[in-house]
Amino acid sequence: MFLKFIRSLVKELQIKNINRSTSVPGMVIRRRTIDIFIIEGRDLIPASVNKLCSPYVKLKYGTNKKYRTQTVKSTNNPTWHQAFMYDTTATELCPLEFAVCDDTNNSGELIGR
Repeated sequence: MFLKFIRSLVKELQIKNINRSTSVPGMVIRRRTIDIFIIEGRDLIPASVNKLCSPYVKLKYGTNKKYRTQTVKSTNNPTWHQAFMYDTTATELCPLEFAVCDDTNNSGELIGR
C-alpha cells in the first residue's frame, strides 16, 4: 500500500514538471518545482548535555526562500511529515541544504547537516 502511494506521488510530480515554461520575447524559461518531504529523524544526538533534544530542520535552496519545520519537543526520534516546495527557473540545480538544529532553551544549536 505504502509503495503504491510513493509510486503515484512520483508519477504525479513527474507530470507536474512537464511543459511548465514561461515565455519571454526571444527565449523560453523552463520553470521547475522541487518538492521536499521531511518525514522523520532517528537517533539524533543532542547538541547539549541534555538527554533529549527539541529538533527542527532548516532548508535552503540557492538564494530562494528558506524554510523551517516545526520544533518537536523532547525527543531524539522526531516525526515531522511536512512538505515544502521551491519554484526555480535555474538552468543548473543549486545545492539543497538541510540543517538539523536543537531548539532546547531556544539555543538553535546545530545537530547535523
